[in-house]
Amino acid sequence: MKYIVSIILLSLSSLVSASDGTSTLKEQVLKISELYGDGFSKVIDSSIETQKVTSAKTGYCVNLISFAMEGFSGGNNYSQFIVFVKCKSKTGDSNGSSDIRANKLHVMGIHPLYLHRDSLDLSTASYEDRIVSISTKSNKKVYSFTSKKSIWWYRNN
Repeated sequence: MKYIVSIILLSLSSLVSASDGTSTLKEQVLKISELYGDGFSKVIDSSIETQKVTSAKTGYCVNLISFAMEGFSGGNNYSQFIVFVKCKSKTGDSNGSSDIRANKLHVMGIHPLYLHRDSLDLSTASYEDRIVSISTKSNKKVYSFTSKKSIWWYRNN
């Protein structure tokens, strides 16, 4: 059941775009967060980070966006989200770099993470053999995600 919900949310999130090219990254993150939030939760503006990771072997890349939300159900809880965005070059191939602040995001996966008093450090992200690995800021654990059929999935370590 959770996979069905994930696929529905992923398909809805892939519609996130701005028509005039003036949309900022923050505005796009806010649109994505509306899919996961409730009437009480809000995005922590200072938590929005981006990182592009490229496979040294294949040259393919993926852009990562990280943001946190707090206040679900009016409480003091906190969740971090990792968004996987397809890289595109100006020629349209998927192994070039792109500015994810452009007017359209091609979202390939969104993963909420509930890390107690820790968070993922995007600067540690690596991409090899269709697997993106990201360490926590405390370096206690590494989370891995894999790409299957153009969708990024959480991979149990």
